[in-house]
Amino acid sequence: MATSNNALGVDNTFRKKFDREEYLERAREREKQEAEGRSKSKAKGPPVQRKPLKHRDYEVDLESRLGKTQVVTPVAPLSQQAGYYCSVCECVVKDSANYLDHINGKKHQRALGMSMRVERATLKQVQERFEQLKKRKAPGSFSEQDLDERIIKQQEEEEERKRQRRERKKEKKVLEFKVRLHCKACEKAVRKSLLKIDGVKCVEIDMISSKITVLGYVDRKAVVKAIHRTGRRAEAWPSISASSRREDYFSPRLPKGFRCIIPRFGFQKFEKVM
Repeated sequence: MATSNNALGVDNTFRKKFDREEYLERAREREKQEAEGRSKSKAKGPPVQRKPLKHRDYEVDLESRLGKTQVVTPVAPLSQQAGYYCSVCECVVKDSANYLDHINGKKHQRALGMSMRVERATLKQVQERFEQLKKRKAPGSFSEQDLDERIIKQQEEEEERKRQRRERKKEKKVLEFKVRLHCKACEKAVRKSLLKIDGVKCVEIDMISSKITVLGYVDRKAVVKAIHRTGRRAEAWPSISASSRREDYFSPRLPKGFRCIIPRFGFQKFEKVM
């Protein structure tokens, strides 16, 4: 096979030689540029005046979303994601402890334009604070006598509420219940159970309408329990005061040991207490 001897190539058989002066000049120029860059970066601008640290004038909300359920999606904005959102720094913190650390931290306070230094109180400010504390302890603002009067007034109001509660209990009431009775034996058992209650004056039983009317100084719950003891179910109706009815159910002329049974229609009936 024929070969060509006219091929062009690169002569790399010699040893490379470097110009030391040229590269030394380049290194010096590079060091000079780096030094100039460092000096420019170190040059300080005008100092930033930040306000001293002060108290928050709002209450930190940590419990408004307690126990609530919220749907969170990856594409939702930061303010709608799970956790505590800081609108100043535009970030989300996952728990309340870290959120408190964040709002009390250096980054958050700088974003608010404050430094972490506390303003040093002057002599005038200290004197004004002493005057405010003296006014709080002055007799004109508050005293032990005022506290005693408030305690006495509260006790009187509590006694008045108890007295009104006792008066309501002592009021003569007419209680009406709907109880399904099948025969005279059922009526007799219910009547006997109701007459055993202290404060019951009269008991009226209407077999047709399945209505039982109880008159006396008695509580509704006691009457319902007495009816339940006989094995019947009582449906309580709203009670009305005896003073609002035309009939006078109580007769002081009854002999001792008798109760008055007054039906809605017809003659009144006297029954001996068992």
